[in-house]
Amino acid sequence: MRDAIHQVLLGCPQLESLELVACVGYDVLSIYSTTLKRLVIVDTSILSEYIDKEDLEISAPNVESICMSGDLHMKCMLTNLSSLLQATLYFCGSFYRIEDVSQEQANLLESLVHVENLKLEEWCNKILSIREKKGLP
Repeated sequence: MRDAIHQVLLGCPQLESLELVACVGYDVLSIYSTTLKRLVIVDTSILSEYIDKEDLEISAPNVESICMSGDLHMKCMLTNLSSLLQATLYFCGSFYRIEDVSQEQANLLESLVHVENLKLEEWCNKILSIREKKGLP
């Protein structure tokens, strides 16, 4: 899958926006396109069913806007997003251990400290509120 996405980006040198919906088979998403400014990843839950790893690492130094939504069953690590200005997180679903999921979301939020605009949808707010009530970091 890594090569397929790389080939799409090479074949679309003017591509400014990429939306991946229920794509499977990758654990590292490295995007070095200088024109791609917007990245949308929808439904990461389906990804965890098809790959052995439970992590997804995203590296995209030129992306200015990222939107991630769906069930968060994977550990998502955002690295090298130095141009990121806007982030939207919308996660939903049910989880076995709220502490585990909320820690993953807390880690995800920490990687977004430099964004100018951050939008947290309902489930993210619930998770953070539950963590606060339980005295969790």
